[in-house]
Amino acid sequence: MKTASRTFGIYKVSILHDGVLKPPSNVLVHPEGQRALEKALDGFDASELKMMVNCFLLEGPDEIILIDTGVGSFWGEGFGQARDALKAAGVNPQDVKKVIVTHVHGDHVAGLFEAGTLYYPNAEVYVPDVDLNHFSDKAIMAATPEQRRGGFTMADLLNTHYGPRLQRFQEGKLLDEIEIIQLPGHTPGHVGCLIGRDGDQLLILADGLHLAELQPRDPNISLVYDLDMDNAISSRKRALSRAADEGWVIAGSHLRGFSRVERKGEGFTLEPLA
Repeated sequence: MKTASRTFGIYKVSILHDGVLKPPSNVLVHPEGQRALEKALDGFDASELKMMVNCFLLEGPDEIILIDTGVGSFWGEGFGQARDALKAAGVNPQDVKKVIVTHVHGDHVAGLFEAGTLYYPNAEVYVPDVDLNHFSDKAIMAATPEQRRGGFTMADLLNTHYGPRLQRFQEGKLLDEIEIIQLPGHTPGHVGCLIGRDGDQLLILADGLHLAELQPRDPNISLVYDLDMDNAISSRKRALSRAADEGWVIAGSHLRGFSRVERKGEGFTLEPLA
């Protein structure tokens, strides 16, 4: 479903809800150990964690762009709702000309594929150079536990099916009013996307922030999915600080709606926008 829309610069940005992840409570970690985590949770019930899976539709003056794609049908029932939201918005798969990938994880790129075919047949796919290199490396894959190899599967699918259409990118301006901001840690090449211009800007944090109820107030709270926890924490603090200082609106791959960031003590708080 489409959950919210706002305009930033030349783009109407819509958050497309694709499904819900329900991870176990033991995915939460803290760099100072279990006692520090329990203190940081401060009564929060982590027994029933829920994380939305979102992607983003950008409707510009000349073209349709997606930032990430959701899961599609790759993980089975309960996901793929973003595709229905696109259809409801009058967007056919053939209309999407560009897809920007924030990092090479299944809940961000699996929606590019459908039964061995290209779900967005006319799209160029923009992918972080560092991430694609990492997840295409057979030696790194061999040293990675089997249950953590999903990114390598996604990279193989990207290289196999979108090879000639893959556009690798690094930090800086990517497209009109779309700037890439490096936020490494969750994956080596994980990025955020800054949309718009001149104070009217949206920072899509992707997986720089998973849990709106916990991580703003204590950005040290992390998830085991972060490949480099220390780097992920640094990226999260830097992104939230910039958003607060610059007055950016934020949205995320696992957050609800649009919010502004305010400083609160040693952490931050999110103020949802109507």
